[in-house]
Amino acid sequence: MSGSLTIVLLLKDRIEFTKRWMSYMDANKCPYKIIIADGGRDQSIEQHLNNQDNYHNLNYEYIRYPYDEVLEDFYSKYHNVMNRVNSDYVIQADNDDFFILDRIPVLIKFLDSNVDYVGVRGGHVDFKVYDKSHNQLNIIAGTHYTAIQRLSPSIDMSDAITRINYLCNNIAKYDYYSNWYCLFRTKTVCKIWNTLINISIKEPIIIEMLMHIFILEKGKIMITDFPYYLRQTGTSQYGDHLITENDFLQRCINRGALSEFKITVDQFLVDYSREDKKEIFNSLANWLQEFIVNINSNNKRYKNSMFYRLSSKIRSKFIIGKFIELIYIYFSNLTSDSVKRKVVELKEVENYIIK
Repeated sequence: MSGSLTIVLLLKDRIEFTKRWMSYMDANKCPYKIIIADGGRDQSIEQHLNNQDNYHNLNYEYIRYPYDEVLEDFYSKYHNVMNRVNSDYVIQADNDDFFILDRIPVLIKFLDSNVDYVGVRGGHVDFKVYDKSHNQLNIIAGTHYTAIQRLSPSIDMSDAITRINYLCNNIAKYDYYSNWYCLFRTKTVCKIWNTLINISIKEPIIIEMLMHIFILEKGKIMITDFPYYLRQTGTSQYGDHLITENDFLQRCINRGALSEFKITVDQFLVDYSREDKKEIFNSLANWLQEFIVNINSNNKRYKNSMFYRLSSKIRSKFIIGKFIELIYIYFSNLTSDSVKRKVVELKEVENYIIK
């Protein structure tokens, strides 16, 4: 018998995105329990979701939390709601995400049959929605869209240190940040999270980095080729402001955050040798270096460059934009050793992102 699954939806206002997400789940008769953790200010969301007649086909629980004024509030909410999950497996989502529901039974079946894996996911797809003026900023539905899937290999080495090293050295190349949206074993995720929250780490990015490596310390992650997790770019409520320019380094210096890596690894991986821990710290240093380089290459000076603005404008054009995107991806895959990508159609969700 297949294991049970809960989907945890993390909210912070934006009622139109929430309605779109819930409508998609309702129309597709999502068979899984949904727990909605709301840390926003918008009272209309609460009224709307407390009326379960709005979504006849869903089994969901709505929970109002204090406002997510700072990231610490968000993580407190996250900690609380994850400990309410009593199913075998869990998926965490934001309201600008879509999951292709038909894929989920395949993922559950895989974890049921492979006890050495802690997580499984399909391909990550980034999509942009444009209006008739070719704008792409935080809009619910537009006249057209572009979508790119990133192809990533599984992290399935038998040795935990090897898995952690592979993640840290290939985090950007294969977009392993998307592992956050795996279908996970609930007990594994909650055990790790309880440890991290009790240590009281001050820097949210460090919490997420440690979460990634401790999950792989517990087991392998399987990644399939089929599209599964769809994320609308440019709509993040939480993370974008954390990684602009050198704000991350300033926060680490001001809070003494870098020392939290050693403190946490020493407490969490008690049975590991000094040499093993040193190898993990070296891998984390490689990840941090890559992370800071990517911040620099994506900062405002780069995005304000003429080339960036021109290429973005061309790609936003209806019909020709998709054609240009195909050419760009084709030559990018030929000339780069980074993650391979492909342009895809999102037939499953087009009714929710196209007017």
